[in-house]
Amino acid sequence: MSSRTIRKYPNRRLYDTGSGEFINTEDIRQLVLDGVDFVVIDNKSKQDITRATLLQVLVEAEDSGEPLLSTRVLRQMIRFYGHMMQSTFGRYLERSLDQFLAQQDMLQKQFESLMDNGPMRAMQELLKSGQERGQGKPPGSDKPKRR
Repeated sequence: MSSRTIRKYPNRRLYDTGSGEFINTEDIRQLVLDGVDFVVIDNKSKQDITRATLLQVLVEAEDSGEPLLSTRVLRQMIRFYGHMMQSTFGRYLERSLDQFLAQQDMLQKQFESLMDNGPMRAMQELLKSGQERGQGKPPGSDKPKRR
């Protein structure tokens, strides 16, 4: 699978060669959410600036809404730059995120299985059987309400 190329021009505009349109950092964020593999190339220097662009997306996301990274976490991360444990810390973060996502996926599948086969399914079948008998409403729903 080849990755999509996005060119960044000197006027700071981003051009998506896949769609043939100029895009912004919110569009970059959407590409990430959609799982699209892409690289961002500085059109003048021809350097890969994907990481810098993704960091810019993170900064904008942190500035709008509730931040994911606290000031304390950011300070601790900055302290690792130039430290002998920098590469170890980076690998640790990457593996931790991978494990977190795997656990999240497993929990989502378990939840879906519970919803498909658990009490909600029984309730759905009960309501469906009532509708098939012509009732259409849950038992007791047509009784007048007391005031």
